[in-house]
Order: sequence, then C-alpha cells, then structure tokens
Amino acid sequence: SCKSGTDVSANQDTTEDTEIFQLELNEKSGKWTLRTCHNKLLFSQSNGQIANNGENFDDASAQFDIDFLGPKIAIKANNGKYIGIKKNGALVANADSVDDVCEFVWEMINRPRLVLRGDHGFVGMLKQTKGLECNKSVPQTFTMHVSKGFCKIGDEEGNYWKLNPDRSLSVTGSEPELFTMEFTDSSKFLLRCGENYLQGFQNGAFTCTGTKADRSTVWEF
Repeated sequence: SCKSGTDVSANQDTTEDTEIFQLELNEKSGKWTLRTCHNKLLFSQSNGQIANNGENFDDASAQFDIDFLGPKIAIKANNGKYIGIKKNGALVANADSVDDVCEFVWEMINRPRLVLRGDHGFVGMLKQTKGLECNKSVPQTFTMHVSKGFCKIGDEEGNYWKLNPDRSLSVTGSEPELFTMEFTDSSKFLLRCGENYLQGFQNGAFTCTGTKADRSTVWEF
C-alpha cells in the first residue's frame, strides 16, 4: 500500500487504488517497475526502505526482479536483496533469500478476457469435443479471473478449462483448474498447472507437459 505518505507498507485489509500497482517491463534492462495510482514508481532507497514517489523509469533503484513462485511472488531490489515486511508493516529490501516475509500473494484486476497465441497460431476450442488446440488462424476469447495468485480460465457459458488424464485440455470442467502465471515479457507469459507448463505443438496439440520456458511454452496474450 502507498496510503501512508511516501512509505510502502503491507498493512491494509482492503484493496483500494492505493493498493493497486501497474506492472511495467523496462525493455532496456529486462527488469520490472511498479507504478502507483499517483503515477509514481516504487524504488529502493539507500537503506533498503521502499518508497513510492520515484519518477525516473530508467533509474536502477526503481527496477526490480520478480521471482514467480506458484501463486506467490518474491521481489528483488537493485541492491540484490529481496523485499520483506518489517514488523510495523514497512517494506525493506534486506533479505538474502526468500522466506515467508518475502512472499507476496498477488491478484490481477484488469484482464477479464484472455486470447492466447503461440508459435503455431491461436488457442481455440473444437466445437464437438470442446478440446483445445493451439494452431487456429482465428483468435478465440476466453474468460479469465485471477484471485490469490491463481488463474481460472473458461468460456462464456460457464465451462472451465479442464486438465484431462492424457494431459490434454478441454473446456469441459464444471469446476476451474487452478493455473499460475509467470511473466516473461510485457505481453508474454507461461501458464502452469501443477508441475508442468502448458505446451503447444505444430500439429495443434495443446498439453500440460512443458518442463521449461521455451518457444513451445511461452504464450502471447
């Protein structure tokens, strides 16, 4: 939260504009910036304390590495330390490794729709079987809701993406599968279900079999 002056803290029970941050990729450095509702940037001060009134997008102190840890994230400042929460709720970059106080649960509020494109085309649904394929020439729009770090994807009729026993996917679930996301670019990410990433093949197969980030598992959204 950036509600209390220039300090950034984790001490609020409700989400308002002051608890919402825009994630932006700095193309020059490959690192992430966090923009506040006041159009200012989070940055790490010389003592590691995190402030919310930065203005220089290219300043190293306003650029962060983000580790995606399933439904949680850890954020590393330019001093090489992870950001943790002090007992008073203030955020400070002073941890050498990730522990409980360095893990943050995140939510996405500005993307209720999802279109995915990979190396071989768009992800779309077969009409008869409702199976998903990844070599379509026309995009298909799915619903998406992200809560507590988990992503739920479905169609307009209330059916959800389902992981089948053969590791393929279909839009036949009555309950949502819980996917997690790992952003690799400002418009690209990996989708993970359990231990594997969603993976696309030239023949259109769309499966949960990927084990690493490569051209077959990175999706443009």
